[in-house]
Amino acid sequence: VPILHHPSGTENLFAREFTGSPKPQSSQTVVERLLKKSLRTVDIASTVTTDAEGKQSKESMVLMASAGMDADVVHDVSQARSGGISKFTYVLPIFKQMLCWRGVPFHLKVDGKDVIQQGRGMVVIANSAQYAIRMNPARHAQMDDGQLDVMILPGRTGLGLCMQGIRCFLGSRYTRDKKVHYRTGKEIEVQHASPCYWQVDGDPLVGKKPVLGLKVVIEAKPLLVIE
Repeated sequence: VPILHHPSGTENLFAREFTGSPKPQSSQTVVERLLKKSLRTVDIASTVTTDAEGKQSKESMVLMASAGMDADVVHDVSQARSGGISKFTYVLPIFKQMLCWRGVPFHLKVDGKDVIQQGRGMVVIANSAQYAIRMNPARHAQMDDGQLDVMILPGRTGLGLCMQGIRCFLGSRYTRDKKVHYRTGKEIEVQHASPCYWQVDGDPLVGKKPVLGLKVVIEAKPLLVIE
């Protein structure tokens, strides 16, 4: 069943991918999109997480998933909120994580092959190039290529990750940095040395608990979107 997405929220990356803007559209524009019946077939992925007790959980991913300072910020905002939020809601959690976040060693596999062992930093698994504040770390990602893009922003501390994020925001040459790992594949698996928070499509995982591992796999059935 095709879906038509109407934008709302703070950083609506799905809307930006399809309409170029996260701002709500007029009812007339929505009707025109419906009547036009222009469909785009995009990939959808499934995530399987494993917690500290060995319990697995599965949910869907459309845009991206990540572990690192940004996932901890998403978790902090989710835990503290009691209603609507704005971009300013994220300011204090970002400063908090900038000062206290420390990277946990992780092991990365792409399509079953080892890519990184004992890595530290922010892991971004992307189906779309869109990311908050247009940082767009996986800027080569496409939603209809049957592939997932994974990018590692190296960093041991929150401040270090912020500096890497600024570099990433400033230019595409960043992806050619020898310290930055960028890979594509149909199956991405990450195992942590100790439990870490992940966010999927801008929200905490179901259960809002840290996990020891996460696997993301492109699903066989695509998603139909009305552009």
